[in-house]
Amino acid sequence: MSFPEKQALEESIESFESLKPQMDALRLKVQDHLKRIQSTLITKRASYEKALSELGNHERELQAKIKTYEELERQLSEEVNKEVQDRDNSSMKVREMKLQEEELVRQTKKFKSDIKKLDIEIEQKLRKLNEEKGYIANQTSLIDDKAFQYEQLLGLRIETGGEDSLISFIFKNVDPDDFEREVYFVLDPSEYKTVETSPPLDQEVVGKIMDDFSKHKEIGYLWRDMRRELRRKLLE
Repeated sequence: MSFPEKQALEESIESFESLKPQMDALRLKVQDHLKRIQSTLITKRASYEKALSELGNHERELQAKIKTYEELERQLSEEVNKEVQDRDNSSMKVREMKLQEEELVRQTKKFKSDIKKLDIEIEQKLRKLNEEKGYIANQTSLIDDKAFQYEQLLGLRIETGGEDSLISFIFKNVDPDDFEREVYFVLDPSEYKTVETSPPLDQEVVGKIMDDFSKHKEIGYLWRDMRRELRRKLLE
């Protein structure tokens, strides 16, 4: 190395040495600035993480509130639907009750009409029954009076009894050859019907006599007509 070159190198080293304090000061400033930046970043990061955590908590709270509101909305919707359904059911029940009331009124009118008809029918039947009772009482009296007369004149004997309450009218003095010989007929008073004769008579003959009896209602005429036909049949 030549002397000039060596001298230039030494000058450069001296210049570098003179700049070293400035470079150290700059390095310290840079380090201090970097530390402040790092500290700021750490602080901001902590603040960010805290804010992020708070946001997460707030989000969870909001989600919980949303679920609560959704549940409340569902319950409210169910209550509204139930109210609407209850109202519809109530309206339907009111209509049903109205129809039932109308049907009840109609049935009541019908029952009253039927009861009135039954009352009239019962009254008519009672009147008829009383008339029949009066007739029976009258006929009983006539029978009691006439029975004695006919018993003496016609040899009549009356027998009653039995489960069917039938009445037997028995005649003697009908056969000239045997005055003790008997003929009879059996009457069902509830039906105004002759159920048996001895000797047996034709149904047409018996039917005509009973038709006449239902018109004149005279027991004496009935005895007379039946005795005449029984005697005629006996003597054939």
